[in-house]
Amino acid sequence: MHRHASTRDRVYARLRQEILSSKLPPGAPLVAAHLAGAVKASRTPVREALLRLVNEGLVLETPAGLVVKELTEEEILELYQVRIPLEAATARLAAMHMTPWHLAQIEAFHDKLANEAQRREPDGAWIAALNLDFHRAICEAARNRLLQEFMSRIYDVMGRFTRTAFRRRPRVLEVIEEHARLVAALAARDPDQAEAIARAHMQQALDSRIGLYREQRRTGGPRPGR
Repeated sequence: MHRHASTRDRVYARLRQEILSSKLPPGAPLVAAHLAGAVKASRTPVREALLRLVNEGLVLETPAGLVVKELTEEEILELYQVRIPLEAATARLAAMHMTPWHLAQIEAFHDKLANEAQRREPDGAWIAALNLDFHRAICEAARNRLLQEFMSRIYDVMGRFTRTAFRRRPRVLEVIEEHARLVAALAARDPDQAEAIARAHMQQALDSRIGLYREQRRTGGPRPGR
């Protein structure tokens, strides 16, 4: 029993990570017989892991079988209804409680983002990953464990956008400018300014994402990224 539970948990963790990282993208079919070979497990723990992912809302049951669930516009809006105020609170707390080491980490991620954005052909997936690292660094600087737990769940969902994120250079450059203003407010230890900038930054991110989502629904293109 213990060995079966261990296998089931291992399979669940791997499939969950592959969904959150978009290695298994939205709409990808999930057939237990095929997945069993990939994860080196029997079909039973694979089916149990898939059922758990269905219950979590990451996998969808369709007439044709199980597939990786795509976020709907309503779910994106719900995500940002929570993310916007929490990112604003995170920035405020970071400005109040961060150490010099935290600030150095935040600035380092910002510099990496800015340098990559200036390349002739920037790597959109890497920029998306750096962007999440930048926001995670701010969250760590806030030094509030409960907030970190909440934001970790949000960043898991955000990770599902990495494969199509930052495909539009104008938006990438806007993000770099918004981050620069946020870093300046944090460096100045100005919680009011940091909170206001973070809130505006997240609102802009939502507007950009929803606009891209609606455009891609009209054209039938890839589902939205950042």
